Amino acid sequence: MQCRVPAMMNASETWNLSKKMENKIRATQTTMERKMLGVRWEEKQTNASLREEMKLPDILLRIKDYIWRWAGHVARADRDDIWYGCMKDWIPPRKRKRGRPTKQWEDDIRQFAGPDWAGRI
Repeated sequence: MQCRVPAMMNASETWNLSKKMENKIRATQTTMERKMLGVRWEEKQTNASLREEMKLPDILLRIKDYIWRWAGHVARADRDDIWYGCMKDWIPPRKRKRGRPTKQWEDDIRQFAGPDWAGRI
């Protein structure tokens, strides 16, 4: 598990976490824990009891912690840095699809911390 978690969390600080993605991450972590302990689904052992037995933190909490750390770096960044300009002003070179706009990285942070989140840190 020690080498799988870092591989699973590669560049997670810039992910857009949707509910679908959160469910996939949880399912992947649970599947890995079951494989490592040799527990099959037929044994009717709950995911919570497996997590207690493995003594591992929820991977989603670590990913969200990484996202907030990166948000702090962005908020404290010098406005003249190249990467700051790329992060704030970059528009992907594609046509947007119809329907609801996809969730962006900054949306979670704005929802929790407010629209002026960068000025508060």
